[in-house]
Amino acid sequence: MEVRKQSVVATFSNGAHYRVAFTTTLQSPLRPLILGGDHSITYPVVRAVTEQLGGPVDILHFDAHPDIYHAFEGNIYSHASSFARIMEGGHARRLLQVGVRSINKEGRQQIEKFGVELFEMRNLYKDMGFLENLVSCCYFSKGHGFKRSKPSVKTGYNKN
Repeated sequence: MEVRKQSVVATFSNGAHYRVAFTTTLQSPLRPLILGGDHSITYPVVRAVTEQLGGPVDILHFDAHPDIYHAFEGNIYSHASSFARIMEGGHARRLLQVGVRSINKEGRQQIEKFGVELFEMRNLYKDMGFLENLVSCCYFSKGHGFKRSKPSVKTGYNKN
């Protein structure tokens, strides 16, 4: 296993520097795993992946917030607007947002507009059967989006 650290400078822009850095990584035989960072990197990273693959991807997003505002505080590239840019750009074939516990009227309108599949925290246990079949092995840990849930490990296989 080879690990490389990519260092970039964050700015409130369209994230072109992230996209360029990530595109370079995608051209190597390594497969990237993105952990951490502010949500403002989400759009440029997803854009780089879809440009490299030649089409949209499916996204499974775990968060307490949908990050789908058209523009947050007037900034269309805000950390709270990344999924609006992804959906507008046609970079996601399917977007599933899991664990959302804070959403307003604009967020619900955007989710409806873009056809996002929303799994709110208040319904998480009801939706768990469906969610477990999305991937062959999932690990849910207590974090920002899962403050009211108990940590658990769910293993199994995709029956579809």
